[in-house]
Amino acid sequence: MPIATITINGYLKDIAVNGYTFNKDAGFPTTGFKGAKFILELNDGNQAANYTWASDTSWVTVNDGVVAFTNTGTGKKVTITGTPKSGKGNVITYNFTLNSWFINDKEIEMTWADAKRYCSSQSGYSLETVQQLNGNPDHRRGNRGVMGDLWSEWGDLMNYSGADFYAPDYSFAYWSSEQNEQDRDKLYYDVQLKYGYIGGGSETATNYVVCRQGL
Repeated sequence: MPIATITINGYLKDIAVNGYTFNKDAGFPTTGFKGAKFILELNDGNQAANYTWASDTSWVTVNDGVVAFTNTGTGKKVTITGTPKSGKGNVITYNFTLNSWFINDKEIEMTWADAKRYCSSQSGYSLETVQQLNGNPDHRRGNRGVMGDLWSEWGDLMNYSGADFYAPDYSFAYWSSEQNEQDRDKLYYDVQLKYGYIGGGSETATNYVVCRQGL
């Protein structure tokens, strides 16, 4: 009997991402960075280890349902497949397409002006808005599960080994591109990428830097 191919509405239950669960139809992920990982969770008693997993692109790997971004991503659709090792049953497929990619400068702290220059010096990249960092357009703490933005999709960025995000304490933050126009001290908004909090720093303050490229 030939193996059938089913869509994400078949044996796939949901998508587990760093303490948050996305619906399998949510379209996750739309953002990415090197070192990102998520888990394809199966239903009906299926075990990921019972499938042979494959990705159709070189910068995405998948093992036992764990999907990892191992190199710089693109805006091309990615297809993940899981084929039953027994030769019987259904092939599981999952597709996603990114619309933005993020890089960082590891443990280097710099002023807002230097962060802006650093991102501009990376081909195609720039400093991102608060919303692009934590998913909240109102300059408040972000909420997990908001699609299209970095922390709201991926959560605590410090949990991704090899991603080079660095913030050993909740007070460490990353610059956004936005200035708080109502603050006479010329504060620039920053986002704490561990918990999604919003803060601000003056022109002379130093923070970490993350840059965004639209795909």
